[in-house]
Amino acid sequence: MVDRPTTRPDGSPLRMIPTYYINKLEDPNKLTNNIVGAVIAYYKMAKNFKHKNEILADVEVIHNQIKNREFTGKPAIIDDYINKAKKYINRNRKSGDKTNYSAFLSKFIDMNIYGEEMSSIT
Repeated sequence: MVDRPTTRPDGSPLRMIPTYYINKLEDPNKLTNNIVGAVIAYYKMAKNFKHKNEILADVEVIHNQIKNREFTGKPAIIDDYINKAKKYINRNRKSGDKTNYSAFLSKFIDMNIYGEEMSSIT
């Protein structure tokens, strides 16, 4: 059996939507007699996988937009004041990938799309 790669050629992690109930059991005593329940659990996993695949591209685009955006810490409504105070604002600019919002979004996507377990999302 060939191991799947865990990283891309650029070194970034290769993240996949998880699939369950497809590997051979190591302990045959763990087999269930509840065939209907097993089929329903597999069906739910397959539907979950399908729906996550359908939204994955949109979720990644949103995530990349947040990471590549510059944040000033000021609401967009006060554009007039921003133009007057550009000298101050430029000192406080932060790229999107360095914000708490982006970090939270990354962990949220990892947990809910890629099935990665985390002790805390904060």
